Amino acid sequence: MLEVAEMIATTIKQIIPNAKVSDEFHDDASDMVGTFVVNQTNIESTYKPSSEQMIAFLFDVVYFPKSETGKRKRELRQTEEALISGIDPLINADGSPAFHVSRLESNTIDDILHVTFTVRARMAKFDDPYFSGEVSTNTNMKN
Repeated sequence: MLEVAEMIATTIKQIIPNAKVSDEFHDDASDMVGTFVVNQTNIESTYKPSSEQMIAFLFDVVYFPKSETGKRKRELRQTEEALISGIDPLINADGSPAFHVSRLESNTIDDILHVTFTVRARMAKFDDPYFSGEVSTNTNMKN
């Protein structure tokens, strides 16, 4: 859901002004220094009896630190704390709250920060234009 990814980028920029946010990884690791990458990892969909579809978008926000090796742990810890405390709720471009996040977790692997979370959306089920909802039967058929 592109709109949610854009809201994540907007929220990150509100939490950390002048943050570089991308939606893709670069081949050259030097291009990634100091960059957040918003990566949608999965979509889960379920239906409710009320004809609503519940969609869960799973995201992994990856941060590549810009500090030198000796200072990376501090930068990663500060960035992690800022994201964990400020990512919920996600905000629109106008600054209004849009979605709450759930299952918020963070992990640092090989000096790269991963913040994972889920955004849930409820969508109305659209009617099938080829099916009117009514079925008629003819019981007066002859063999």
